[in-house]
Amino acid sequence: MITEPEVKKKIQALIGCIHSGAEARGIRKFDDFPGEEDVSVLEWVGKQGIRDPFIDALASHLTTAVVGREPGEVGIHYFLDYIKSGVSYESITSEGELGAQSLKVKQDLTETTSPLGTSAIATGLATSMKPGTIFLNTPVEGISQYGDQTLVTTSTDNRIKTHKVILVIPTNTYD
Repeated sequence: MITEPEVKKKIQALIGCIHSGAEARGIRKFDDFPGEEDVSVLEWVGKQGIRDPFIDALASHLTTAVVGREPGEVGIHYFLDYIKSGVSYESITSEGELGAQSLKVKQDLTETTSPLGTSAIATGLATSMKPGTIFLNTPVEGISQYGDQTLVTTSTDNRIKTHKVILVIPTNTYD
């Protein structure tokens, strides 16, 4: 049976590794990310020397809560980028003043013509785009990149050539 002090030590070990991993490098510079660390969160935890059944369960809880996927399905580069983009692990999981719940999109509730919450971001982006360049409710079967061109194939076999693609679906809905 694992004791409470051991639980705290293991939690601190995992959170410490994630924190130092996110802080260790400029993770937005993809070419600077070490190739040997282009692995899943679960494999990366093993490389940190802290993997055991308790840590595996904790990593599962953490990755499914934060990005909606199991640690074997999430790349560590993506996960560390997600953590660093949210300032830190603590801010993503905290409900305090600097936590994700307090930093959510704010709006003037007396303004009745503006979209609510995070849809305000999508609406603002959409109004700046050329008409006909946004496809809503369009299930995608595949995205392929060829140099600077991207080919998007929809479920109705429509093919769209573009330079950029923005996906606005939660990560846990990817297949």
